[in-house]
Amino acid sequence: MQRRVLGILLVASVLASTAFSQPVAIPLSGRVTDGADMLAPHTETVLTERLQAHEDSTTNQVVVVTLPSLGGRALEPFANELFNTWQLGQAGRNNGVLLLIARDDRELRIEVGLGLEGDLTDAEAGRIIRNAIVPRFRDGDFDGGVLAGTEAILAELERGEGPVAAIRSAYDSPRGRGLSGDEWFALALMVGGVLVGVWLARGFVVKTGGYSSARRAWSFLVRWVVGGGGFGLALYLGAYLLKVLTFSLGHWEWWPGIWIGALVWAGWTWLWEATVRSRPVWQRYRQAQRWVEAKKAKARKAGKKVTIHTWGRTIIYDGRAPASSGSSSGSSWSGGSSSFGSSSSSFSGGGGFSGGGGASGSW
Repeated sequence: MQRRVLGILLVASVLASTAFSQPVAIPLSGRVTDGADMLAPHTETVLTERLQAHEDSTTNQVVVVTLPSLGGRALEPFANELFNTWQLGQAGRNNGVLLLIARDDRELRIEVGLGLEGDLTDAEAGRIIRNAIVPRFRDGDFDGGVLAGTEAILAELERGEGPVAAIRSAYDSPRGRGLSGDEWFALALMVGGVLVGVWLARGFVVKTGGYSSARRAWSFLVRWVVGGGGFGLALYLGAYLLKVLTFSLGHWEWWPGIWIGALVWAGWTWLWEATVRSRPVWQRYRQAQRWVEAKKAKARKAGKKVTIHTWGRTIIYDGRAPASSGSSSGSSWSGGSSSFGSSSSSFSGGGGFSGGGGASGSW
């Protein structure tokens, strides 16, 4: 009966604030306010104890609220107003988090206080919604979704310190769920970055075998920036590995991906160089290249046009072109192919503020 009365009061508060365009005036009754009657009593108890323990150890205030509906209001401004009305978090630290769920609207949002936006980024909040909460909500498991989402939020805020709490099992339990569309896209992006990096590394080794040292160094620099930087960007966008590598920062950073990509690409290039140059076919290819260069030098010295046949290609080289013209050598080739290609009720807020950070979702 008490839960129904609370739900009616919450709906009335939302409708009243909507009708008169006033700020949200929902009372803050505890760390868990289940106005939509979505949670079992035991779940509320577990959540409240977990959130209180987290606040006692960190001073972060995390609040979970369910509402029957938003009364026609937009989710993001509603959540921001509610957060700032309750002043979640400590004054000066702004270290509050609000998990708001609108049952009938099938919408939810994680609103993050200004002081925690570095620990719980918008991207991380969105990942928690997509991976921990929404799949369970779609299965009708509201208790499991709220438990998993809350624990994921606290895990980010605690940055992996200390033993996991009682509800960690709800978040870690196997679900047998496949990858989401976003995760498949991220995986494809990462694999694509790897393939492009390998292709550029192989292309450098094969195509610059006969270059001068200066020209070869410039080609390596250009391909290193493109290949290494592109692979690093793919890692940042698609690899959860970086989340592990930057765990001490509490959130995902881009710069480790760029450096890792650059180092890995340079390593790939070295491996390709060592592998390709040790093969007999490469020795024959380089010998043919030296023979072609000797033919070109002889044509320039004689000042005549020559036709060179090598490795299934026909090269027409005009040795009469003036060296100071600034144009290309005039060589061309056609036909053939090469073996080498390219590659609680007393609870209240502490005076915190939210600047609008967080993420939203629906189910």
